Amino acid sequence: MTAVKIAALVVAAAVLCVAIRVNRPELAMAVGLIAGLTACLLSMDELAGAVRVLKEWLAKAGADDGDTALLLRLCGLSLIGEYAAQLCRDAGEGALAQRVEFGTRVSLTALLTPLAAEVLAAAVALLP
Repeated sequence: MTAVKIAALVVAAAVLCVAIRVNRPELAMAVGLIAGLTACLLSMDELAGAVRVLKEWLAKAGADDGDTALLLRLCGLSLIGEYAAQLCRDAGEGALAQRVEFGTRVSLTALLTPLAAEVLAAAVALLP
């Protein structure tokens, strides 16, 4: 049901934005931003459920809390970067959106490097 609520909210906001963009483009941008943030807030319960399941899977796999926290940070950073890039695109700033995406990729790579090194070391240790 959350997806239906989000879809209804976003469609209503889009119609409102189209109607007011001609006379008040700054207000249309604000409506779009508020609708987007509200859509994110509406999805928080489902996101919390996904995080809970991911934590359970990682615990069963024997991952330590540091690895779990790192994976959750990676997921969160990815979602935030995508959202920020889309906001830039909505504002007509495609070049800024590309910079946000690049910065997100660099940050993800930097965060992922220690975990990748652990996985590589474990793989090397398995070799005869």
